[in-house]
Amino acid sequence: MERNKLGAVNRLFKDGFTLLALPLAGVAVSLWLKTPYLASIFLFYGLPGAYITVASLQWWQAVKGAIFAAIVSLPLTAIMDFIGTSRDVWYVPQTIFPTRFLGVIPWEDFVWLFAATYTIVVLFQAYLDKGKREIINPRMWYFAFVASLLLVLFFSALAFGEEAMLSTQGRYAYLWLGAVFVGLPAGLYLGLFPQTAKRSTPLIAYFFYVTFLFELTAALLRQWTFPGAYLLAPVLFLGHPIPYEEFVFVGVGGPMAAMMFYKLCDDEWE
Repeated sequence: MERNKLGAVNRLFKDGFTLLALPLAGVAVSLWLKTPYLASIFLFYGLPGAYITVASLQWWQAVKGAIFAAIVSLPLTAIMDFIGTSRDVWYVPQTIFPTRFLGVIPWEDFVWLFAATYTIVVLFQAYLDKGKREIINPRMWYFAFVASLLLVLFFSALAFGEEAMLSTQGRYAYLWLGAVFVGLPAGLYLGLFPQTAKRSTPLIAYFFYVTFLFELTAALLRQWTFPGAYLLAPVLFLGHPIPYEEFVFVGVGGPMAAMMFYKLCDDEWE
């Protein structure tokens, strides 16, 4: 028994050290090589997700996490990024691809949200999840149906020239986007799963840590910019503005929203 406890402590220490070190290595490599946006996504989000997958998960957990991440990230990227980019909430100046989705969204953004969601989910599976051993359950099919319905409504609005109804402009644009797509599910997570939310505090703190380093590095490399107006004056990092909403909705609300969606797709509720 004592040996098992010692092994668990050693594993936790090893995982913690590795997970903290990988984003720092991402900063160093990104700034040294001036990596493009896609490469930085892999360095900051892909490597931690890959490490936990190899070190702690079984194959079915990895597949389940990837399917879930795709179901969540595809519609959210299409809808949120179209609104955010077209309303100057954020913008990616350079993409390695010759085209952009709908002429607006860089394809890298799809990779970013998928990688971020997958990393959150595999960390949740490794340290907090008590779900059943199954890749897809009925709830995930329902969730996929709702995600598909959102995409149909979104493309219908675009087809009929009603894209203006999808967003607001001005200093409240990011607040509106974040509140609807991130704040609402994050609030539900805290309300419906208070015990899990309490246990997931280290996971949320870690994702904020990764996001904070990634945001600063991306700002220095101009991988994305924030040209719009915001509720509060953005933080200036070496002359590069980063809105407070970015840290709140992406760094803190993002992992809670992802875990809320994952709990909706899981049969084990507290």
